[in-house]
Amino acid sequence: MVDDKYCFDYCSEHKKECSCGFKGRCNFEPGTAPHYAKMLCYNCGKCLGSIPKPENLKLKRPAAHKDLVRKSGVEHCQMCLRHRSQLVNPDHLQAHHVEEYCKGGSPDKENIWIICTACHSLINWARTYINRKQPGLDVKEG
Repeated sequence: MVDDKYCFDYCSEHKKECSCGFKGRCNFEPGTAPHYAKMLCYNCGKCLGSIPKPENLKLKRPAAHKDLVRKSGVEHCQMCLRHRSQLVNPDHLQAHHVEEYCKGGSPDKENIWIICTACHSLINWARTYINRKQPGLDVKEG
C-alpha cells in the first residue's frame, strides 16, 4: 500500500513534461523493488520516473553493520576470490546478507558473505531483475 499524499506531493515537486506534451498532474501506481511507486503521465499513462521510498519507511541498519567486514577477518571476496589487495578503486569488500536484512535476515556470521562491490552489485541486480515474477506468466512448479 502506497501513501497517496506522499506520491502526489512528490509528483507535484518533480513535474516532468511527457513526450505527449502534457505537463501537469501525475497518476501513480505501486512500484516494484527497489522503487516505491511510478509516476505516470495523466494524459497518456507513460512512465515518467520512479518515486523513492519516504524517509520514514527506509530501513535503518544498526551502526554495527559498518564493522561486519572488519570483524569477519576475511581478506578476499568469497564469490570471485579476489584478495582485497587485487581490488581496484572504487571496489572494496562489503558484507552481503544472504537472507536480506530488510526481510528479516540477521547480521550473524552464518548469514553474511564478504564480497567485493562488483559481486555485490551482480547479486543485487539478479535479486531485483531475475527473481521477480513476470506479470501474466504462469510458472508450473514440480
